[in-house]
Amino acid sequence: MKRGGTIGSAAGVLLMAAFFLRGGTPSPSGSPVQSPAVVQAERPPAAPEKGGGKVRKLSVEGGPWKASRDHFAGRKSICETPADQTTGARSSYSGEDKLYLEDDGALTEIRRPRFDLWAVPRCESVQAMVAIVPDPVHTHLALAFDRTIEALQLAAESGNYVVDRYWLPWGDEGSHAWSDYESFKQERRDLRNKEEQPGLLLFRWNGNPKQATANILYVFLVADTSTFGMNGFQFKHAVDYVRQVCDDNRGCRGADSRPRIHVLGPTFSGSLASLTALTARSPSEFKVFSGTISSACAIQNQKLAIAPEGLCPPEEKAKLTEGTLFSVCSARGSELTLAPEGACDPDDKAGHLPEGIPANVCATQNQELVAAVGGSCPQDDSAPKLANGAAFIVCSMEDREMTLAPVCPAEKKTPQLARGITFKSFVAPSETSISRFIEYLKTAKEISCTPGHPEVAILSEAATTFGAAQRPSGRYMGKLQTSAIASVQSEDVGLDACYAGFSYPREISSLRNAYHASASDVTGSKNGDASRPYLSFNLSDQQSNSSDEPPDFSKQQSPLSKEAVLMKVVSELRNNRYKLIGVVGTNGLDVLFLSNFLRTAYPDARVFLISSDLLFERELDNASFVGTLSVSTYPLVTRL
Repeated sequence: MKRGGTIGSAAGVLLMAAFFLRGGTPSPSGSPVQSPAVVQAERPPAAPEKGGGKVRKLSVEGGPWKASRDHFAGRKSICETPADQTTGARSSYSGEDKLYLEDDGALTEIRRPRFDLWAVPRCESVQAMVAIVPDPVHTHLALAFDRTIEALQLAAESGNYVVDRYWLPWGDEGSHAWSDYESFKQERRDLRNKEEQPGLLLFRWNGNPKQATANILYVFLVADTSTFGMNGFQFKHAVDYVRQVCDDNRGCRGADSRPRIHVLGPTFSGSLASLTALTARSPSEFKVFSGTISSACAIQNQKLAIAPEGLCPPEEKAKLTEGTLFSVCSARGSELTLAPEGACDPDDKAGHLPEGIPANVCATQNQELVAAVGGSCPQDDSAPKLANGAAFIVCSMEDREMTLAPVCPAEKKTPQLARGITFKSFVAPSETSISRFIEYLKTAKEISCTPGHPEVAILSEAATTFGAAQRPSGRYMGKLQTSAIASVQSEDVGLDACYAGFSYPREISSLRNAYHASASDVTGSKNGDASRPYLSFNLSDQQSNSSDEPPDFSKQQSPLSKEAVLMKVVSELRNNRYKLIGVVGTNGLDVLFLSNFLRTAYPDARVFLISSDLLFERELDNASFVGTLSVSTYPLVTRL
């Protein structure tokens, strides 16, 4: 889960990028790559040739290839052999489509994308990867985007790479000087097409040329949100472009010389579903590292890794409530059709037994259950008998096979992981952080875990995968294990008995903005005290969220409504005398605001965070955060 621009998030991205930069292999292909001649068209074709596909035109200014072409301008022919006609990685368009690059009306047919589109010379060693970044313009996560880009640049610098050029599809809203409706539609269409392209950070090697693993590093940027996940258009194009610049339809070669697609990210736990969907049928192998996703349960739900035992709710199957009595509905030969009492299919005409009569276990033989109605088991049955008259209870049901027994055995099945994708996260699971922290508090006798009277509350955002993963679930009772800190065994108490979960409205930016406006009215200045040597602390965010959250149409009353929800939550926290309150959320600005709100409204409780952020440590503004605890993978230090 991306935790709103925390220093831990930046450190995670630094570790990821540094890993790739050190481990990449310079060769763009297993064999020498040669470039074809450039075909120059005299005029734009009006229609596809007979038997051909569509004619597709790419603007020389309208995509990430612009940065690459600008970098290699004037050096295109250094390694070019005009007679070479070898074929490399193609684009994702149909093989029968004709693809052209348009520049001031002149069209160049793109036969070899690495050379014709990206202008990469044959002998140039390059490496490429995909980085998933928070959407900077359609969400309230512009700060998180800025911090992620900064972290990528610092990581590249640690590997002796410096930024050479960049191209971004975001930030250009058009001229708005429309002469007619058609020009308006064309501008909207151009903007939409531009935002379907991934961004690009182009790095060049800045060290000893003899030590370079790759002279040029391409980092394609794909937008990400915490609700619907990654931008599918951008991700598809980014993967395609990695194949093109590395001249291999399988991807770029890493340290083990295996071609694959390297991915930094995603940013949010909610993006994992889109990751698995977008990579499911790809011919490439994906190696994915995230420095921000911390929900082990969300990772396991997408079959990307197996969470520690007992940490997450058991895998959802076609399972009925354990302990439900089953009735005989019908009998076909030696097979019994069973259902909960009173739930037999009335259309089942096969050998009905009286509906509603419990089926009792008589014996088990070769894993087959012998059943009888009521308690009438045959006396001459020599198979190992269970207690005569013991009722069936359901343990699990997969497809049409049911596992039935008087007592259900503990299931220990290894989940099947997604194929073609290797996923790792550089942060500790947030579920583990919460359980370890609560166990420490209990061992230190700071809290007591009494069923129905928890003393710890977790305040998490609504409507996101990460927020839902942090709330207690009645579907399981995780056991507190022996802590690495404490030397004594915790009591056998379910984790759900130790803390309670509360939700706050997602996207409370309107409330933050209203508080800032109210404070400005009180002070009489929108810019704060001019005598201050530093910037004033401002959590307002005027950028609109047009992507993953419906807008607030009630500009005046919506902030009041959200404040009323928070006030009701604080009232319940105070009435039940919670000692510690945890705050988790996607947007770091929301976490800052809520922490300050809680300290003001309920000063008797201590606030803790499942994250870390240097904004909490600003000396001029940290008075309300003094005493706040941070449970995080990365500490708030600048040097170790």
